Amino acid sequence: MQNLRETVDAEALEKAISILNSALLVHVMGQRRSHPVAGYIACGLTRSGKAARLMVGAAGMLRDEAETMRTGDALGLISLHPYSADAVETAALAVANGVTVVALTDGPLSPLLASATVALDVRDADLFAFRSLVAQMCLAQVLVLGVLTVGKSPERAAG
Repeated sequence: MQNLRETVDAEALEKAISILNSALLVHVMGQRRSHPVAGYIACGLTRSGKAARLMVGAAGMLRDEAETMRTGDALGLISLHPYSADAVETAALAVANGVTVVALTDGPLSPLLASATVALDVRDADLFAFRSLVAQMCLAQVLVLGVLTVGKSPERAAG
């Protein structure tokens, strides 16, 4: 948890929350061990009234799902080393479609940085090649609660 406080830039976090809050639709994707985190974000945003969907690529349909992203949407993408090739390709496709990308990734060498509008650096403990999800899940909660808080602000309700 301490590492999360040290690695996540506060300005980047605020920008990520703003992007997710203002998006018409938030597409969320995380594969392999990041999938539960993506599921949490999609569920939390949807339950808070935000239009969101979890991109899973069932039946080989990931590219088809990605091609539905449009300008005004946002892509929340979680991928850590070893990075999913599908995640990198989906991020590039999002940018080509005018979609803003919020990446949760693990440092300056991440291939997601090339496509990310904003990147949040998240690193979890790694033991015998198994990485904990605690920091990722905590950051996911902060993002969802941030969108919920911004979405319910007095300024927005009055406007």
